[in-house]
Amino acid sequence: MRQHDIGFNTVRTVGPALGGIVVASFGLVTALAVTTLSLPGTAGDHMALQVEGSLLTSRA
Repeated sequence: MRQHDIGFNTVRTVGPALGGIVVASFGLVTALAVTTLSLPGTAGDHMALQVEGSLLTSRA
């Protein structure tokens, strides 16, 4: 569980910093384009996620 917490907190810290760098370097339109292009990958990761004990993975 600690690895998950470390990863989550790292992403919460690094993500906005990278977003600020993209906005400062390339502008708001590019930052929005990067966000738009990254959303399908994120959605795919969430759909592929299998949580132990959930309805999706339990086999009765």
